[in-house]
Amino acid sequence: MRQVLFISILLSLLIMTACSPRISRHGYEFDPSRQKEQCDVAMTQFREFSKDEVEVLAEVDVGDTGFTRTCEETDILNILKNEGCMMAAHVVNITKEKRPDWWSTCYRASAEFLRVKDNPAKEKIRTDPAYDEPTIARRVEEDKRRNRTNILGAIFTGMMAGLAIILL
Repeated sequence: MRQVLFISILLSLLIMTACSPRISRHGYEFDPSRQKEQCDVAMTQFREFSKDEVEVLAEVDVGDTGFTRTCEETDILNILKNEGCMMAAHVVNITKEKRPDWWSTCYRASAEFLRVKDNPAKEKIRTDPAYDEPTIARRVEEDKRRNRTNILGAIFTGMMAGLAIILL
């Protein structure tokens, strides 16, 4: 009976965390009533803003749960943009990012949500060219290719190690 309970709890946890990325919010709570369909938020990366120009509304870290399936760069950027819209931010400034690698097949990022203090200055801030759709799509395809290569390399290495253990 204990084993059935343990397996049920384990499967429940796996199912609950299997799809969505881990989102750590700092300085705000998720509020579905404040969600917007679309808004005009600029996406920037590693940009320095002075405290006179902007107000930092909040920060967020989006990462991998270990079983995340929807975690390509486009998925994570959409999460950041939607959260920025919810915060009524003018800018989502990515402060840290990690591309998929051996440890995780997910794109991971940290960002800050900024509100521009001077309205005319807001018009000057544009989304970085790195975040136009064709550029993102190209990076996502490269990430997928790298992930496939890593997975095949891991499978081959595992098979060779297993064969070596059997033959020894």
